Amino acid sequence: MISTVSLKACFALLFAVMSIITDPVGAQWNTGDGGVKWQLDCDFNGYDIGNREIAGDQCGRLCINTPGCNHFSHFQGVCYLKNAPIGTSRQYKADCVCGYIPASGGGSGGVKGTFWAEQSDAGGCQMPQGDYVVTDAIALGQSQALGNLKWRQGLCGQVLRINCGNGPVDAVVASTCNLNSDSCGVDMIGKTWRQATANKPPGIVDCSVSLTNRNPIRGNNALCYFRPNSETSNAYYAILGVVNTGGRISSSAVAAGVVGRRNNDGWFEFNGAGSPRFTPDAQVVFSYEDGSSSSFTIRNCLNGGQVKIFQ
Repeated sequence: MISTVSLKACFALLFAVMSIITDPVGAQWNTGDGGVKWQLDCDFNGYDIGNREIAGDQCGRLCINTPGCNHFSHFQGVCYLKNAPIGTSRQYKADCVCGYIPASGGGSGGVKGTFWAEQSDAGGCQMPQGDYVVTDAIALGQSQALGNLKWRQGLCGQVLRINCGNGPVDAVVASTCNLNSDSCGVDMIGKTWRQATANKPPGIVDCSVSLTNRNPIRGNNALCYFRPNSETSNAYYAILGVVNTGGRISSSAVAAGVVGRRNNDGWFEFNGAGSPRFTPDAQVVFSYEDGSSSSFTIRNCLNGGQVKIFQ
């Protein structure tokens, strides 16, 4: 007769073995802050690149903000940051939480990655001048494989994390490619292509893509800008936009009570209809898809200068 203790031991062993052979891509993972995937009672053994004492619900966000981190584990109050190969299998570990960043640790993949040009151009999203801390760039398409990251105006200026088999690369959405078509996923400038593909010749690669909360321009606060090459002191007419949103996707804007008309470049056009509404003290409110908003006065909106060229 098999004892209850023996049965429990067998089940524990069976669960451990099943956990070892389970690939993160196929597991039923929970989704956490920033889109990270996590599970209870598991670990990615080894591959550590650092650790910090931090609350469990902050471990995934710490990984997102740490260069090179694509997997993580949280055990006994310590967050362990890891750089593990794509597809690394989890192992059973009681009372441990493990997770990964989809863009770099087993995301859905299947996004077509291509070479754009050595540098971006003055069209597309018309990004403003600024002190950019993210200098890689892509043009974003509307391939079905992108899911909820198919290009829409609010994705201009966002920082996406791309993994095409050579580790994660964070890149600014600086333009669009082949809209209204399934033919384009992410089109990369030269240095971004070379980093993402380990210097492969131009062609087509399979990539995974996710949205980050990184700001492209130095600083932690949202920034209101006049569109590059547009007037900055016209009380009757203005073209404004918001960047550095921490991953929040803008959806609408109101300036001095006027609802902005959104252009394909992501900027909002405001027409005072003959009234000088857009004075320096007029308020501008940008609303985001998550229900939050950012408010400015027009005097706080920065001159976009010439279009930023990424190269």
